[in-house]
Amino acid sequence: MILQDDPAVSQATSLKEQFDAAVYRPQGWREDYFINQFRNRLRYGFAPGFGLPKKGTIVLTHGYGEFIELYYQAISEYQHMGFDVWAMDFYGFGKSGRDDPENPHRPSTKGMLRHVRDLDFFIKHIVKKIPDKPLIMSTHSMGGHIGLLYLQRHPGIFDGAIMSAPMFDIFRFGLPWYTRPLVRLMFNTLSMVGFRNKMVPATPGTWERFARVGTALADTSEDGGLRKAYNEMMRSALPETRIDRPTFGWVAKAFGTIIKSTRGSRLKSVSIPILLGTAGIESLVNNEETERAAKLMPHATLVKLPYAHHGLWFENNKNYDIWIGHIRRFLHKVTTGEDQDYDYDNAASQQVQAESARAEKIRAAFPIIPMPK
Repeated sequence: MILQDDPAVSQATSLKEQFDAAVYRPQGWREDYFINQFRNRLRYGFAPGFGLPKKGTIVLTHGYGEFIELYYQAISEYQHMGFDVWAMDFYGFGKSGRDDPENPHRPSTKGMLRHVRDLDFFIKHIVKKIPDKPLIMSTHSMGGHIGLLYLQRHPGIFDGAIMSAPMFDIFRFGLPWYTRPLVRLMFNTLSMVGFRNKMVPATPGTWERFARVGTALADTSEDGGLRKAYNEMMRSALPETRIDRPTFGWVAKAFGTIIKSTRGSRLKSVSIPILLGTAGIESLVNNEETERAAKLMPHATLVKLPYAHHGLWFENNKNYDIWIGHIRRFLHKVTTGEDQDYDYDNAASQQVQAESARAEKIRAAFPIIPMPK
């Protein structure tokens, strides 16, 4: 006999819902390609927000080695919050075009500003913003660096931004901030002496410190729970989206725009509300730089998740719910001008009640028939 509060049934229901949210396309989803001013082919998608009146428009981008499919659950979350969502694959990633057809999985060394130009083209020619409603940026990791560059170069376009684990600086082998010029010099030198298109190696041991940059950028092995497993499943199911570890040239170019974008005056110029999320278990971006940026940006809110990994959107339920809670509060403030405390205890109670109700529906659909005596 299955009890009403059977934890196994409740857990199975929760896992099924997580699977559906991560794998199935958002309701009303449609996608296409656009050609930018340089004749590059980029993929994008759109999902309509639920409810009327709608609250605004979200422009969603991704991190290194990622693509739209990994953010189906994030897109659905925004839809249920009442936002239209527009998403794109950066050029060289996902199902967008690649620079070198003979080496489609090798990252480009043309730098981040090309992505800034593509994002600007996407916003001004493809995205259909809801009139008189906020336009919000949502991005992760490498996309956070691209997003920061965009906000500094195109003020007045976005009304707010959500950045999870933004790459305001790359992990520097655990060395302090003042060593960054030396680290940058090493990558620049290696890039100029024939290592430009060589992947930052994972072996041998003499390259161990360099490897921590290259491996972390492309690694998906962190234990983040079921969502992390779905992340890996999506990558395996879509081999055409694969991207190799960064090259010395890629890292060198990234350092170039990181140095400029994190100057105090540049950070202070970003005056829109920004939600910055950092992970306590981090091996890619430098959290110190994100914390410094949060202090210099006039309207930045910093959220620390000490037990989360780099991929905040792919975390276990506890960390994920905390992250989503902060996003809801942030978007409520941006769209209404009012602050709203998020009651985590009440939210957890509501989740338990909802799971119990779903479990009851399952039991009703599959009744237990007693065995004949």
